[in-house]
Amino acid sequence: MTKRTLCSGLGALAALMVGHGDGAHAAPPSRPAAVARCQTGQLAIAPDDGEGGVGHLAIIFLIHNRSGRICSLYGYPGAQLLNGNDQPLPTRLTWGSGYLNGNPPRRLVLLAPGTDAYVALEWTHIPTPGQSCPTASFVRITPPNASGSTIVWAGQGGIDACGGALTASPIEPAQFGFGVVPTHERGVVTARG
Repeated sequence: MTKRTLCSGLGALAALMVGHGDGAHAAPPSRPAAVARCQTGQLAIAPDDGEGGVGHLAIIFLIHNRSGRICSLYGYPGAQLLNGNDQPLPTRLTWGSGYLNGNPPRRLVLLAPGTDAYVALEWTHIPTPGQSCPTASFVRITPPNASGSTIVWAGQGGIDACGGALTASPIEPAQFGFGVVPTHERGVVTARG
């Protein structure tokens, strides 16, 4: 018996063992096919909900897939505060944990046509000495890994981020309440409409 025959026989035996039995040796689940990342033109973004507490305010923005194709979002958005004339205001964006939005993990969100994903922008509105808190009527949002951005209304009252400091949450597949981050399986999550 040659090494080649022995290896072929052992491979066939292993395949039979994986295919039978109590499932303890089942093959790993298949990964989803590659899905193109969402482009700005495929998405409509609008303020959805807001919250405040202990000098912190936040707005959840709804990201709606208005295209006829599934696309993916992963990570954090870009954001630039704008005044009522769409002129840039000082903005210092950080990604990650916030007082209100917690510290949800980054995850791949598959956004089917007509479904929604969410992101929160958080800021403080109580200035430190010498700090200003100009109100932004609009915010320019760039979806994660996209090359274009869109100007979005900042909601009733605008965003009065002191020093222009904003904290962005990662994209979430479901709307979340502040301080209560949804629990999902880690990995790929499909948004539901």
